[in-house]
Amino acid sequence: MLNFSVVIPVYKVEAYLDQCVGSVLMQTYPHIQVLLVDDGSPDRCGAMCDAWSKKDHRVQVVHQENGGLSAARNTGIRHAQGDYILFLDSDDWWETDRVLENIAKQLEKTPVDVLSYNYRKSFDGVLQPTYFPEELPSSEGTETLEEMGQRWINGACNKAIRRILLQDNELYFRLGITSEDIDWTLRLALKAETFGFGNISVFVYRQHGMSISNSPSLKKIMTLCDNVRHCIHLLEEAEEHKAKALTAYVAYQYGTLVYNTANLPRAERKHLMAEVKKMKWLLGGSDHPKVRLIHRCEQVLGISGTMALLRMRSKVQKLKGQGV
Repeated sequence: MLNFSVVIPVYKVEAYLDQCVGSVLMQTYPHIQVLLVDDGSPDRCGAMCDAWSKKDHRVQVVHQENGGLSAARNTGIRHAQGDYILFLDSDDWWETDRVLENIAKQLEKTPVDVLSYNYRKSFDGVLQPTYFPEELPSSEGTETLEEMGQRWINGACNKAIRRILLQDNELYFRLGITSEDIDWTLRLALKAETFGFGNISVFVYRQHGMSISNSPSLKKIMTLCDNVRHCIHLLEEAEEHKAKALTAYVAYQYGTLVYNTANLPRAERKHLMAEVKKMKWLLGGSDHPKVRLIHRCEQVLGISGTMALLRMRSKVQKLKGQGV
């Protein structure tokens, strides 16, 4: 039977940690190593982690000085021993007690390098519909990147990844940045050979209003811009067929950059406009509806006009109480 390592970075999550860890340990599939990486949390989280390790022998705790989410995940990768690694943020939780059993069944049938799966968000305790449509079929076997298409999305927590793929290729997260999943997900795709999708809603992503889309700041969006530039560089060095398949992925990240730049104050927007305009060619590389819409607007209005339209849209949504 397959063994899984679940990497959970822990930092200032007293209110959520027990729900997170409990949702993993209650799984009907028992063959798991739970790695709690206490990233120098200043609250009771370190002691809570130690208490969990005393309750359940499957829990392993690593205490380290604060280095950020990337550093904590990297520590988890280095300590992982399972056949596959899964990531879970410590303020989120697994949706049911059978998600790991369902993942294991699909991987035992078709042992791909990376299995992606579904999830849902929670706003103020209200569960949203799953990210992917519920009727979307799971993979029948291995798939290529071209076949994965729009199901290949940015994120570490919606994937089960073969451990040796991460460790042998040193697929670690870049330190000291936000949006750390963006280039990591691209590097993962470039190294993996076989892919699969299981339409299993695995985890619930708790929304605090602190994500880049909910709290855009110049520093965060400049980092996002740097990540998109870095991804373009990775595509330039990649094999042609993989670069072609992954251009759509980078184009979606660029669309996010355009949207968030649009909602910056005017003086801050000026710092990014020249760089954003240089990369607008990416908009033609995706069939995603949101990217296509931005592309059509850009062709008629230009980047500046498109951003003005996006700002108007954001204001309307706020008036309706939907947030940004």
